[in-house]
Amino acid sequence: MRQHAQAPADLRRGDRSSLNRWACRWWPICLAWGRTLQDHYRVRLASRLRYVVSINEVVLSPRLISEFVKWMRGRPNVLSLSASMAYTYWRSRPEVERPDLEFVFAPASFRGGVVGLLDGWPGMTLGIWQGRPESRGSVQARTASPFDAPRIQPNYLTDERDQRVLIDGIRLGRKMIKSTSTLAPFVAQGRGPQRQVPDRRGVAGLRPRDRRHGLPRGGHLPHGAGLPPGFGG
Repeated sequence: MRQHAQAPADLRRGDRSSLNRWACRWWPICLAWGRTLQDHYRVRLASRLRYVVSINEVVLSPRLISEFVKWMRGRPNVLSLSASMAYTYWRSRPEVERPDLEFVFAPASFRGGVVGLLDGWPGMTLGIWQGRPESRGSVQARTASPFDAPRIQPNYLTDERDQRVLIDGIRLGRKMIKSTSTLAPFVAQGRGPQRQVPDRRGVAGLRPRDRRHGLPRGGHLPHGAGLPPGFGG
């Protein structure tokens, strides 16, 4: 039993000798597990609002008490809302055959990029990410213990195609906020999308905590997936 419990850790480490020891006939496929991590890099474009009440203001007392009463009575209320209330799929460029970008919208601003943690000023947030990133990362076990954290290397935006799509998405998001007649009158100040968007050379060295290239604050989406060659996806 102990030997069989050890086998999954050996598979994640890609240890060929261990795979042979466990008589894994499919070791070429097993070696690929964990080496094809595919994750989305998300960028937030936040703007301060005016002439309208945002969720940031609704959750303040005494309005929050009223929302709690509505929740108790089963009526529409802010406590039952999700982090995103509208979304759309879009093509980064006209020549793209199918949508490769996803946009989500929320009438609220979030503190430190943490979804669900509201900021202290009234705002709205537009989230942008690439639907099918080409960059590939890896997830590997550090030890044989399943309780030890794995070694995760997402390799965000290492593929130039991902850089181009994300930059195009930021430009489209800025245009949506500034030029849309439905949103533009209520935008008082941009918090992120106002800075100049760099070209692909400017994001070549981007990392999740790197702010030097002028991109708005970004982060990952918690549903990364990876399959070995031959298993689709």
